Amino acid sequence: MKKAKTKISIFDSYKETMSCLILILGIVIVAGVTLLVIINNNYYSQFGDDNAQYFPFMKDFVIRFKANRLSFYSFSNYLGSSYFVDTYYVSFDIFSLISVIFSLFMPFSFAFGFQEFSKLFVGVVAFAAYLHMRGRGNKAVFFGALLYGICGANVINQAFPIYYSLIAYLPA
Repeated sequence: MKKAKTKISIFDSYKETMSCLILILGIVIVAGVTLLVIINNNYYSQFGDDNAQYFPFMKDFVIRFKANRLSFYSFSNYLGSSYFVDTYYVSFDIFSLISVIFSLFMPFSFAFGFQEFSKLFVGVVAFAAYLHMRGRGNKAVFFGALLYGICGANVINQAFPIYYSLIAYLPA
């Protein structure tokens, strides 16, 4: 009696396609954040404005938020304009809350990096779900979401940080 060969394909069902996509994305995110933080001592790989401004402002915001010391006026940012600088540089959304929660369990650099990459994760999964709801095939869902993830990762490392959230919100 011959055994039937079982062909395993991630494109056989939407569930298998999404599981593989999430696994690949998760591995890339954990490896990417870990390497960026170990090499640069913070999330950013570019040596630009974000490294000098956004990262310290977000760190200061999280420290003051955790210490329950948020105020409308503080000399820690731009000579007393802390509230206005925070509202300009720190997006008040679910991802900022994720930074605060993660920073309770790990150093801020890791917490912030995972929060920024979580935007990519949410965006790619949402885009894959959108493609599936539009009736696209599993291959189109998988490769379309991977392409969206690659483009989103490039935006994360090059664009102004406030736009990172668009990666997650655009598919909605």
